[in-house]
This record gives sequence, structure tokens and C-alpha cells, in this order.
Amino acid sequence: MESECIEDITRALENNDTQSAASITQKHLKDLNSIPLNIAVTGESGSGKSSFVNAFRGIDQEDERAAPTGVVETTKKPEPYPHPQYTNVTLWDLPGIGTLNFTADLYLKHVQFEKFDFFIIISAGRFRENDAKLAPNQKDTLDRSRDPLPPSAVHLNYNSSPSHSSGASRFPSFLS
Repeated sequence: MESECIEDITRALENNDTQSAASITQKHLKDLNSIPLNIAVTGESGSGKSSFVNAFRGIDQEDERAAPTGVVETTKKPEPYPHPQYTNVTLWDLPGIGTLNFTADLYLKHVQFEKFDFFIIISAGRFRENDAKLAPNQKDTLDRSRDPLPPSAVHLNYNSSPSHSSGASRFPSFLS
């Protein structure tokens, strides 16, 4: 909570005004729920970024609102996908890093990394050089003055068991 809000709540409680303290708290929580949250889903091409975006949103790949998926480079530019339940949350399906169209050295500039609040790095198999290039740059590219929330990153590694090659669904393990 912001220090001003905490001070207002403290002052209300010191005056035995629990009604005001509760009202201030509820307003602050309501305000937090309206803060736009832009989540970038990034990683190498073919790692399952678009599939993750669809799964996170609870949308089947056949749904017209689904992020397109494929075995070739499908995402050509950052694409926004609003969460169907949490209207302030938008997942951004980013193109894969390390392709001819999005080389690692220019990737952050091309996808405008600075406009995102939260990052999820998807990798298939193991954490690779391009994934490692993304992680340390995230905090450096953020404009701290506009971020209502601290920047965060989650690394998801899809398990690579033989059943995944048959097209069976893949379940991520969280590696943070």
C-alpha cells in the first residue's frame, strides 16, 4: 500500500474509526484491481508461448479468440490478448527471440520490452542462451517511474517427456 493510504488507515484506527479504516482499505483494494497489468510472454520461437497464452486465459486453441499456434514462426509482432475474467490483465504474445526476424541483439528494441509490467519466459527443454539474454535485461529496460508494481519474471520450462512429441498437453514446471 502507498504510505499515504497507510497513514490514513492508521489515523482512522487511532481515532477508533474502524468504519473509515475499512472504507479506505476497500477503496485502495478497488483501485489496485483497476491497475492495468501488461504481461509479456517471451522466449525462443517454438517454445509454446502462444499455447501458454491460450492456457493462461482458459481458451481452447480452436476458439476464435485464441492466439494462433503452429510449428513455424507464427507470432510476427507483439499481440495483446485480454484475460476474459480479469479485464485489467493483458497477456502479450511476443515473437520468438533468436530468429532471422528477431535476432537476440535487437529483440528487446523490436518488441518494446519497456512497456510491460511482468515477464514470463517460456523455454522448451532447457534454459538456453537466448533465454538468459532476456532475464538480466528485463529490469534494465523498465521505466521505474511508471511501474505501479515491481517488475517480475517467471521462467517456465515445459517438461520434455516422450509423450509431448505426440501432441499431448504439456504441463509447465515452475523454475523462477
